Amino acid sequence: MKEINIAEADVAAVATRLKQLSPNIPGFGSVDPAWARPPAVLVIDCVLSLNRNYDTFLVPRLKTFMNNHPKTQRLTDLAKLMVSYPTPHEFVQQELNYNHESRAKTLQAVVEFVCQIVEETQNIEEEKEILKQWAILAEPSDYQTLNIRGFGIAGFQYLRMLFGADTTKPDVHIIRFLYELLNRRVSEVEALRLLEAASESVGLSVRDVDTYIWQIRARGEQNADETNTVRLAPDVAAAFPTEEAVNEATFDYTYKPIPTSSLAFKVAERCWWRKTSNKNLANIFDTSVEKLKSLFETDMYKQSVFNLMCVQYNEQGFEKWVQRYQIHYQSGMAPVFSQRMKLDEAKHAKMLAGVRAFHAAAKDGVKVKVMKPRQNSFNR
Repeated sequence: MKEINIAEADVAAVATRLKQLSPNIPGFGSVDPAWARPPAVLVIDCVLSLNRNYDTFLVPRLKTFMNNHPKTQRLTDLAKLMVSYPTPHEFVQQELNYNHESRAKTLQAVVEFVCQIVEETQNIEEEKEILKQWAILAEPSDYQTLNIRGFGIAGFQYLRMLFGADTTKPDVHIIRFLYELLNRRVSEVEALRLLEAASESVGLSVRDVDTYIWQIRARGEQNADETNTVRLAPDVAAAFPTEEAVNEATFDYTYKPIPTSSLAFKVAERCWWRKTSNKNLANIFDTSVEKLKSLFETDMYKQSVFNLMCVQYNEQGFEKWVQRYQIHYQSGMAPVFSQRMKLDEAKHAKMLAGVRAFHAAAKDGVKVKVMKPRQNSFNR
């Protein structure tokens, strides 16, 4: 794995944010009962959860498996159960209700690997201890030696965490957290090193930090402490001497991280890329028009639209986007965009002002392509 240099300023920025969040973080890496599951179940958790919704996809499958096979706790037990099926694919189909052949092959390869680690153990307690020792001593770069298809650094690091290592997995939630904090993209390796170094500098368990970020991002368990994380340029910062002052000054229209998995964000994203009626939206998201109308009035939906406005373009691109709207529609941007996004037209000017304040405060312009636009969609 290629080593990279981590800038001290970036470590300091992340450490400062973690220190602000620290009252909520301790213990997160140990309170969840998921960490205490048997080794066999932890391996299934690790492989099947990759790029899948943990609560809706994985948890029901784990519960069914544990109910059907309460004695399958050791890794050797799992390996024996898997070979009782003609193929790993059939095992995953029958026992885990998942029709994904390549993921089944990944699971088989990971099970074979961890079975080699515990092959000399005599009972489950020895197995747990050996796995913990392995997890602590292993290096993130070891995933390259394994060379298991579909099992990259995030999966390997999650496996180490499940077996007891105090580390982090550079998944999409961690990378997005750091992107929003630093206003730039970070690689998986850089994300891992940054979070480890910053956590150590403020005396926090990096596994606790990782779990806390995951709870906020994946489960939408927003905390009052998750507020604006935009870096301020020196001239802008002078006008807002404290973070509280910034948030109070732009209370209604300040960029704040929100879970992109939320219904509010998904609906806003759909409206952003394609003009859609309430009836069609209700059908797409399996809800009622009445509930949608209520959703449009929520702060979460308004925040979702505002965030999209902030991150789709840098400062220059945003002004060109607004100008295109103004030129294309005789009535101007406000009524058309507000109708498209299901917002109050009277608040349009304040939203634009908020986006401009965001760009003024950001160290660099940011541009994030949230999803691929649909063909023939009009996005001005």
